[in-house]
Amino acid sequence: MVERQHEVALPLIDLEKRHVEKFIRNFLNTYLLERNVEKTAQFISDNFYGIGLASNEVVVSRNNFSIMMQDEKIHHPQTIPYEIKLLAVREIEKTIYECAAKIEIMLDTQTVSLKNQIRFSCNVKQTLDGLFITMIHVSRMEMVRNDDLIPGVFLNGGGNLDSNAQYDLIHMMCHIMPGGILGVNHMEGFPIYVINDHMLEMLGYEYDEFMSECRGMLINAVHKEDQLQLTKKLKDSFLHDQPYEVEYRLRKKDGRFLWVYNTGRIASADSQPKAILTMVMDITHTVEVRNRLRAESERDSLTNLYNRKGGETRIRKELEEEAPYIFLLLDIDNFKKMNDCYGHYQGDQALCFLAQLLTQNFRKSDIVYRIGGDEFGLFLTDCKGHDIIRVKLEELCRSFQQWSKDNFPKSEMSVSLGGIAGKKKIEYADLYQMADRVLYQVKNQGKGYVLIQTDLFD
Repeated sequence: MVERQHEVALPLIDLEKRHVEKFIRNFLNTYLLERNVEKTAQFISDNFYGIGLASNEVVVSRNNFSIMMQDEKIHHPQTIPYEIKLLAVREIEKTIYECAAKIEIMLDTQTVSLKNQIRFSCNVKQTLDGLFITMIHVSRMEMVRNDDLIPGVFLNGGGNLDSNAQYDLIHMMCHIMPGGILGVNHMEGFPIYVINDHMLEMLGYEYDEFMSECRGMLINAVHKEDQLQLTKKLKDSFLHDQPYEVEYRLRKKDGRFLWVYNTGRIASADSQPKAILTMVMDITHTVEVRNRLRAESERDSLTNLYNRKGGETRIRKELEEEAPYIFLLLDIDNFKKMNDCYGHYQGDQALCFLAQLLTQNFRKSDIVYRIGGDEFGLFLTDCKGHDIIRVKLEELCRSFQQWSKDNFPKSEMSVSLGGIAGKKKIEYADLYQMADRVLYQVKNQGKGYVLIQTDLFD
């Protein structure tokens, strides 16, 4: 059991916020003024962790805290004067309290005196033995462009926040400093009322440059394709007074776009114009990896065409619109004989050659995919000249058959194509069955030719 010299243990039912405030002030006095390692450690719990203390990024346990403070005293053995500018406490669970403070400290060295404002937040737990600090997070106020914004004087004419909102704002600021900080008001275009240096560094701007470039509006810095999504998220957050999270792209100074993860919540009091304070994290690498993995999952590893999943996904999207299209299924005739005569490696070469013919002869907007084995699918969008397309498909059949004769004469390979032309909305599964019946007809009537039917919807 730790012997408490600085405070008499209080019954759990009698504890009030003022006791926690007094406890924090006693801790700061012991830590900064008395500089007594042993007494300061008595405030710390066994399972303590701290972030941003002195030169240590992370401190874990009471023992490590004592070691950290001993090392700190080597560089700053003298008293460190300080002044608490703001201190707020709230109970988050039974016997657990969150504290946030704005503190001004003076560090005197041999050459210069430095005055810094810091944010100090901690968790305090009440036990039968008294109060103990379980967590501390310290960060410098200079990370925010305008100190007056803490605890919440807005640039765009807003007033001071009430005490609860002040605490919420400081609490958030203390815990999201590793990422960018951005605050916007609930007005057209979402005017920016605060942005921190880390956020500006992410985008490559100086403060004045950024505000001039986006004309003080967040929406002007967002990729056009993402503006609608972000606007909806922010408006829903304002409407329902709920936190939000969203991913979108922000324009950098060099013209490139940065993928960011943005989470935030209402930060203003009821009596003030509503505003949101947000954390912004650079997730560009994560998005690139995610997109690459998604693309790989939708690609056929042999031919590099879309696989069945990739093709079906895109065709379903196209079928949501009533636009002319042709959907075809392709099958290599006598492909088993090819494998039997020349081996599976050469069979793979035949599949790759057909894939090459398809990609060379059709547009990037058309959907070419390998369904499996020797079967392929082809979805042609915005199709009006059916005769021209039929001629192109017949030429493709002749090219493949000639290549087969020149390289693998014993295989007797050819290509059969069957499909339908339409423009009505239809389920992909129904469309596939229709095209499959047409292909079956081709295979049963001689193989190696093209059949496109237009009357299957009647």
